[in-house]
Amino acid sequence: MKNDTLTFAACSAVKEDAATKATWFQTFPPYGRYPVGGTVKGAADDAVFVFDEAAAKAVMDAFKAAAKNPEWPGVLVDEEHYSLDSSKSSAAMAWAKDIRQENDGSIWTRWEFTPKGRELWESKTLLNRSPAFACARNGKEYRPVELKSIAMTNTPHFSKLSTLAAARAAEVNNNKGEIHMKKLMAELELAENASEDAAVAACKALKDRVSAATKAKDEALAECRKMKCDAFIEANKAKIADVAACREAYMANPESAEKLIAACKAPEAKTQTVLAAAKETPEVKKDGESMATCREQMAALPANERAAFYKEHKADIDAGK
Repeated sequence: MKNDTLTFAACSAVKEDAATKATWFQTFPPYGRYPVGGTVKGAADDAVFVFDEAAAKAVMDAFKAAAKNPEWPGVLVDEEHYSLDSSKSSAAMAWAKDIRQENDGSIWTRWEFTPKGRELWESKTLLNRSPAFACARNGKEYRPVELKSIAMTNTPHFSKLSTLAAARAAEVNNNKGEIHMKKLMAELELAENASEDAAVAACKALKDRVSAATKAKDEALAECRKMKCDAFIEANKAKIADVAACREAYMANPESAEKLIAACKAPEAKTQTVLAAAKETPEVKKDGESMATCREQMAALPANERAAFYKEHKADIDAGK
């Protein structure tokens, strides 16, 4: 495998802030595409690290998010990436406490040295920087997304600090990606080595099933609400003047409609006095000036009263009065 070593002269750049007396160290190079070389396990010979606006933003955002924690010590600055090797010391040479970006895209960090780190720097024992960072992979492109640590070194390779740092960060990132893809394929009930097209098709089918299930659920809920609406209107019809408007309001928001109708008072029922038709018995006048003849009066009476009437007025009836 090709193993190019790319050293950036800019990696040794340092700026002193005249106002604050703070020292800023260039940590990432300007925007560009840089060869991976042999720093990433299994990477193609023409693989590149892409440092663009999106990568810079991701790195800056991750740093600032971590800095919000009051107990955060800063990004570790170690010696020759020893902290990435469990067999070596992880002692801090400094802590990167602040971050900023220049117009060319390069990222700089402000350090607070430990005594040993300051000695290495001031004695010019180690003058360059090598950032170790996590990155996202897209084919042959590796894009930095988070600064993990910084090494004081004299042989930097932009990729993730030194060769060891680059390999560690990229390998961890790639392994996580593989694990995630295996889990995804398992959830889609596909083989681990299924193609991208197969995964896309499975996702689309799943999306269609979810959409159909959601539609069916919505229809069932709407039918249930309609049935409740019918029952509600029937139970409160005395309070409802406009059934259509009430139905529309209930279907839109049952709770509001129920509260509104509950606050209404049913109209008072008008008392209707039904007077039974008075059963008037034609007045019979002994002087023969009846409004109707006795025979006609008797005919108008119920059958069970006619006998008594006839008995009382027999003489007049027989006389034709």
